[in-house]
Amino acid sequence: MWGYKMENGTWTGIVGMVTRREAEVGVSDIAINGERVGAITYSMPVAIFHYKVFIRIEEPGVSWNNFLAPFSIGLWLTTVVCSVIIAIVLNICHLVDVSHGMESATGSNFARHIFRSFGILFCLKDDTTTPLSVQSRVTDVLSYILGSVLFCAYSAAVISFLTVRKTNLPFTNLEQLHKAKSYKVGAVQASSTLVAFTLSKEALARDVFRVHLQSPATLPTSVLDGLQRVCHTSRYAFMVPLEEAAEHVPHLSCAVVFLPQNIFEMAYAIVINNHSPYIDLFRHTCVSH
Repeated sequence: MWGYKMENGTWTGIVGMVTRREAEVGVSDIAINGERVGAITYSMPVAIFHYKVFIRIEEPGVSWNNFLAPFSIGLWLTTVVCSVIIAIVLNICHLVDVSHGMESATGSNFARHIFRSFGILFCLKDDTTTPLSVQSRVTDVLSYILGSVLFCAYSAAVISFLTVRKTNLPFTNLEQLHKAKSYKVGAVQASSTLVAFTLSKEALARDVFRVHLQSPATLPTSVLDGLQRVCHTSRYAFMVPLEEAAEHVPHLSCAVVFLPQNIFEMAYAIVINNHSPYIDLFRHTCVSH
């Protein structure tokens, strides 16, 4: 679409049309790179594009861990210990009440108090009997207060835990991705991304090009094609300007995310035939705006 230089020296796409003077001006955002300079004339830059690496993120499934994770293991154990302590206190209070003749000794044992304390702390539910002594009632009230605090804290934590999803990226930049050696990397055929890696003198860019980008026929033919490969191909990373990918991302069949660190930034401009009489006009218009 934008245009790249073929082996015979001719250009394709918009750049080719402008060089052949089939059009005086290519009104499109075309990247400014060293390969095109000289073949056409650029206007003043009209935009700066930020090149990113897009990868797929797996959607987390719903499991029991989602409901246990809001509280730490230590807090769960503390709650269980508190429940046992409450049961012991209730049992002691009951034995004291029995010794003073305030309650009957039948139908009550330590196991019953264990179930009572667990019911109060975890379900805010007690049995139908009402303790008669002050100490038993105070223990019940304090248990309900503790249970209410735990219930409110757990409800808020589990709702936020299930609602807010934290994305853990396997890496944050292209260098880490390349060193991992577990992902295939792609870019659009004959795009400014590919040209930038072809012309780059940096060791990382040369390595990425040598390993992943040397066979243009296997690369995506468009931005949408590349993003769809991210969804349908396991461990596939796609390099593309964020501004070009933004319109396609909401419509993909999977969740994708870009690595936070830019690969590079590149200026984009309108291209004009070198001999066009409108060169000065476009330059003046771009500067004015």
